[in-house]
Amino acid sequence: LPGLRDDMKDLRLLQLGEDTVETPFQIYSEGYARSWEGVAIKELNERDGKFTFRYEGAIVPNRMKIETDQRNFDLNFSIEGSNNRLIWDPVASDLRILGIAGSDVSYVRNEVAFPATDHRFYRLVWDDPDVQITGVSLGKVEEKEGVFQQVPVNDWEIITDTDRKHSVIHVQLDYRRPISKVVVNLEGDDEEFIRTVDFRYARQTIEETDGTKRYLWRDWEREVLNSYEPAVFHLDEVRTDYVELTVFDQDELPLAIRSVEVYGLAYELRSMCAADLAYEVIYGSETARAPGTSRTRPPSSIRTATLGPEKLIHPEELESEDDSPLGLIPSSSDGAGEWLRFAVGFLVAVVLIFGIRFIRNRRKKS
Repeated sequence: LPGLRDDMKDLRLLQLGEDTVETPFQIYSEGYARSWEGVAIKELNERDGKFTFRYEGAIVPNRMKIETDQRNFDLNFSIEGSNNRLIWDPVASDLRILGIAGSDVSYVRNEVAFPATDHRFYRLVWDDPDVQITGVSLGKVEEKEGVFQQVPVNDWEIITDTDRKHSVIHVQLDYRRPISKVVVNLEGDDEEFIRTVDFRYARQTIEETDGTKRYLWRDWEREVLNSYEPAVFHLDEVRTDYVELTVFDQDELPLAIRSVEVYGLAYELRSMCAADLAYEVIYGSETARAPGTSRTRPPSSIRTATLGPEKLIHPEELESEDDSPLGLIPSSSDGAGEWLRFAVGFLVAVVLIFGIRFIRNRRKKS
């Protein structure tokens, strides 16, 4: 929302009636999460291109991490399963792990997924005599993508610097937003590649007197863009309106990048509300104190209320601090020309518990 403070302390939920009452709420979001639950194993032997081991415990694994005796490797292998070490059943085939360690890029892809089975013994089978498997870690992995909303991109471009051997992708958003996910869409190509990518973002945007903009940058993250995994990057959440990606091409040809998508978490307000009353969502005051928070834990089953249209409130609509919602009037020395940066969404709660989605696309200017 344009005008919403970075710390969200200006956000208020007001209950309307004879008296305007501030209603406590919780801010909720569900981001990307990945968990690894390790499974104990007992290594049995490694001989003639076969690595045999047994796993113990009640957890059924679905992921495997492979260790080798080399830093640079490209190994294809299969997984077989057994309960008596006499009869071996195929579990997964044509699996590949890869490791590249150099001065330009460092990349390891040594985790593979395989279907959960009821076998107690597993063995890895491969044909490359130059690479030896030296260890295995088993685990059960659960992934949650989270709930994100795509952020509108005003403009983006790629500038390739052949002398410095890199390409810089400039991505300008419609306004400052909290973002934590970037997707790079590549043109279809079967060629394998690995590139180091540096992410940075504009921590502050300064508009000069001549109308130009100047940015104060902060490093964000270093990742690896490659042809073996989806180009989806989950990063720490930041608030910005400008993102840059520097792709280090080195001596390779620049990648054909079709587009860049940016996403932010979908936030909700969760509160206990009366079904027969109307409520307002107000934000934008630079002097607002931190709001109250709900001490009642919402149940797992909630319903969503719909926000109405937004509008700005004139200072003259608030005759005094006592008459204003929560007394949130910013200090002013300019007088009548100023507007309060409040956006008001009218809604009627139809159930006692509801969630309000408040991060949404910017209202189009008429």
